[in-house]
Amino acid sequence: MTNRKINTDEVLKDFDSLSPRLHELCEQTKSLLERAMAKTGLKIQGITWRVKDREKLKRKYENPDKSYFALSDITDLAGLRIITYLAKDVDLVAEIVRREFELDEKNTVDKRKGDPEKLGYQSLHYICGYSRKRIELLEYEKFNGIKFEIQIRSLLQHAWAELQHGAYDLQSNLPDEIKNRFSCLSGLLQLADREFASILDEQAKYAKSTAVIVETKVGNLDSVNLDALSLAGFVSNSSQAKELDAWLAANLGVPLDSRITPSGANLFSIAANFVGLKTLGDLDEALNKFSSELLLFEQKMIDVWSVKLRPKSLSVGICVYRLSLYLAAKRGPEFTRAMLDSLGVKNQNSEFVTAVVAAAQAA
Repeated sequence: MTNRKINTDEVLKDFDSLSPRLHELCEQTKSLLERAMAKTGLKIQGITWRVKDREKLKRKYENPDKSYFALSDITDLAGLRIITYLAKDVDLVAEIVRREFELDEKNTVDKRKGDPEKLGYQSLHYICGYSRKRIELLEYEKFNGIKFEIQIRSLLQHAWAELQHGAYDLQSNLPDEIKNRFSCLSGLLQLADREFASILDEQAKYAKSTAVIVETKVGNLDSVNLDALSLAGFVSNSSQAKELDAWLAANLGVPLDSRITPSGANLFSIAANFVGLKTLGDLDEALNKFSSELLLFEQKMIDVWSVKLRPKSLSVGICVYRLSLYLAAKRGPEFTRAMLDSLGVKNQNSEFVTAVVAAAQAA
């Protein structure tokens, strides 16, 4: 830091010269962060970036309450914002940021830490620079000495920040009654963040316990309701389901996905429920009882699946859907249409329904 304050015009001139590099820094840093998080499997809502507005820079530099002497004293000329889905993921992202960059600990601020009786803005602000090791690489050497800000917050924290700092300006000098209501609203958002995390933890425990029951055969499958979570655990661990899925994929000559998606598990469980399979015990029994008929049904449907629909791959758990379709078709075209309606399936035209019912009757 210099002891002589450089005049504003010189600072703005330096900023104009630096601006193209700041834009490039933001783009490359965003890409680096996305690759780093993809490697860990961490899901985020998104990453945005900005280079400081020239007029805002001027006001900030000339602020008499601040001690800025040169452009280099301002550490947020470039900034990136990482939005996580949950508050608990903020610290996971922070670990990645700390690992990938050198931090300016003096200027880093954790705005989640403060007076516990005061609710409001929640965000983690890191002031970063590229490490010496990375600066040695050709694509990053141009960023040597440049500091930038990385903000990390959850989706709900971001919503609050946008209201608080945006058009509604919740930071204004407002009557106490209104400020109290804003404070309560902030608390509700923090509670919602924690509840979302808790619900996801419970889902994971439930799915894991279901998988253990299926894999170890310790426990009663009839006691486990068939829903999206329990079905995902079942098809990932049932040898019968795995064999049928593999056969269905081989029959069409397409690959089988490595895991079932949440949307797939939801669709397959709704289909199974519609035809009367309400527990994992019901599903397990039906797969064993109708496996031979299902294979014949699939052979009859080969032209429909491979020629008309042309799937690029099949999802794990596809055997549950195909079994449900077979059982529905055995009950006639109206029941088949009703099941397809409940799933929002688009290919429920008369020709498709007729083909499904004919194949089921022939099997």
